[in-house]
Amino acid sequence: MRHYPKTKERYEQLRVERGDRIRAQIAAGNWHRRGVPNGWKGRKTEADAIRTAAALEAKKIVALMIDETTADDPRAVEALEYAVTVIRAKDENGKTTEGTRERLAAAKLVLDFTKSKPATTLNATVTKAEDFLAVLAAKG
Repeated sequence: MRHYPKTKERYEQLRVERGDRIRAQIAAGNWHRRGVPNGWKGRKTEADAIRTAAALEAKKIVALMIDETTADDPRAVEALEYAVTVIRAKDENGKTTEGTRERLAAAKLVLDFTKSKPATTLNATVTKAEDFLAVLAAKG
């Protein structure tokens, strides 16, 4: 295989080097990708700026939503603001700063809060025992 060490000694040397490199990155605080979705490598500060701008826009949008609905709980308002931020965070080319799964979950949360689900109607006819017997007597 390509790039695979040819000897056991070289394999152990590479394994130790790799472990040292990872431990150094962990110690420096650089061993993570939190807040950096796929396609945004090296653009974390830009993504943070886009999220900040989206958060300001989300506050305005949620304020308009709250005017039309009643939300007394500040936790609900905060959750709604964050969800709208996730949905609205895009760069100038339209590339989103969050993954599809996160955006869909946020959109579901916003829709659950703002739109009521359609009421199901149950058209069950309840008859009395006398009515049932009358129907049977009419048939027979």
